[in-house]
Amino acid sequence: MSDTPDSNSTPMQNPFEGLDVDKIKNAGLPTKLMLGGSIGFFIFGFFDWWSADISVKSPLIGGISRSSSANAFDLSQGTIAWLLMVAVGVLAILMLLKGPNKNFVIAALACSGLALLFTLWYWARIPSDSDLGVASALSGVSVDVGASFGLFIALILSIVATAGAFMTFQAFQQS
Repeated sequence: MSDTPDSNSTPMQNPFEGLDVDKIKNAGLPTKLMLGGSIGFFIFGFFDWWSADISVKSPLIGGISRSSSANAFDLSQGTIAWLLMVAVGVLAILMLLKGPNKNFVIAALACSGLALLFTLWYWARIPSDSDLGVASALSGVSVDVGASFGLFIALILSIVATAGAFMTFQAFQQS
């Protein structure tokens, strides 16, 4: 067996060849919105999306307090939204390199819209204080559950990316 490559094989091309900072700087507003929204969502997926604080006050033991929090990856809706926003970022880069075509534009709009819906669904799945029923059943117990900073920012970023994808879709329909 020889170590030389087959004469019929072609070298693998880098799909991001030709991407430089100038292309991103000179990109239109919709592309910048999609890129910024997807990059920000990528980062804020690792921040806390919800938190829970439980406090128990008793005359015998004093007070005990515990906290817990979760990020995008603790519920499947957050993971799916995060993956969809990564796809939006990849599609925005591909549109920069190869120009927008019908498939890229529709896929970016679909992925960003679905990511927005999955982020809202994640928020809806966070249990409320009354859902837990602990505080009302026991005196001296307080429970505080709610959305955290990361979820609010991720929701805003998914709206930004969806707006960019919609603007791209409208521009593509007019051309």
